[in-house]
Amino acid sequence: AGARPLKALEADPENEDGVIAKNFPGGYRVTITPMYPNRGTFHLNARVERDGKAVTDLEPWLGMSGHSFLVSQDGASVAEKQFRHGHPMVMNSPDTMITGGPDLMFMFPRPQPPAGLYRFWVQFKHAGSIRTFPFALRLRAFTPYPADDGIPLPGKDD
Repeated sequence: AGARPLKALEADPENEDGVIAKNFPGGYRVTITPMYPNRGTFHLNARVERDGKAVTDLEPWLGMSGHSFLVSQDGASVAEKQFRHGHPMVMNSPDTMITGGPDLMFMFPRPQPPAGLYRFWVQFKHAGSIRTFPFALRLRAFTPYPADDGIPLPGKDD
C-alpha cells in the first residue's frame, strides 16, 4: 500500500497583528504572538492560560520551562523542510531558561525561518503532565540582524 497523502495545511485564524489564540482540552488557552523586529531575532511568544486565568506555575521539564517546534510546510522531503526547536528566554533573570509563565518567549536560532506556512507546537509541563498544543501559522518575511553585526546574543560572549 502507498503512503497516505498529507492533508493540506491551512493557517489558524489570526487577528490583524498575526496573533492566534486557541482553546485546548483541560481548560487551556494558548495565544501565539509572532514578534517581527525591524532588525533582530525572530520570536514567538506563547501566553498560557487555564480556565481564564494566567498560568504562573509551569514546571521545569528537560531543564527548560518549555519547548517549541517549528516545521515548514514547504519541501517535498524532510531534508528540504525548515525545522527549528526553540526554548523560552527570560530576560533579566538569573536563570534565562526557567519561567513559571504565563509567557514563554521562544527565540529561534539563526538562520531565521523564511516566510511561509508552518506547523508550530508548544510544549510545557503543568500540573504534573506534559502538554503539547499544535498550531498552524503563516510567517511573514523580515530582515534579521546580520550574523556578524557585533550585537550580543543570549549566551554569546561580549
